[in-house]
Amino acid sequence: MSELTPEQMQELQKLLMGGGGGGGGGGCFAPPAPPANLVQWSEGMAELGAPCPEIYCPRCPSKISLAGAGTLVTQEMSMGRYRQDAPESETVTTFWLFPNVMAFENIGVSMQVGEHKFLSCADCDVGPLGWYLMADTTKYYLAAERVRYHTPITES
Repeated sequence: MSELTPEQMQELQKLLMGGGGGGGGGGCFAPPAPPANLVQWSEGMAELGAPCPEIYCPRCPSKISLAGAGTLVTQEMSMGRYRQDAPESETVTTFWLFPNVMAFENIGVSMQVGEHKFLSCADCDVGPLGWYLMADTTKYYLAAERVRYHTPITES
C-alpha cells in the first residue's frame, strides 16, 4: 500500500471538508434545496432549556433534526475542526441535547475515539457536529454553533 503525497493529503482534506474538486457535490442525484431562510447560530438565539428549532447541516441541504427534538444545554467539549477555516481544535460549550440517536432525522456516527463517538451529517459527512459518550447513550450533544437553523419568515 503506497502512502499519499502531501499534495494528495491536502486534496483529500479539501474533498472531505467540502472544498471542491468536482463541481457540486459529487453525488449521482441533485439533493432537494433547503429552506431559503436558514441562519447560523448567534448568542441569544435561544435560552438554556429551550427546545430546538429545525436543524440543518452547515454544508448540504440535509435536515438533521425536527423542531422540539432537542433541548439547549451547556456542556464543555473540545472538538476537532469541521471547516477548513476553523481552528484545529476548539472548546465548544453550547449544545442541543438529544435523548437518543433516534431523536435525529439524519445523523452519522463515527467510529469510537477514546470514550466518545462523534456526530456528523449522514449525507455529506461534514463533522464533527457533536458527540456522545459510549458509556451513556441517553445524551447526544449537537454543537449549536456548528449547524444551521430554519427560522420562519415573520411579517413586519
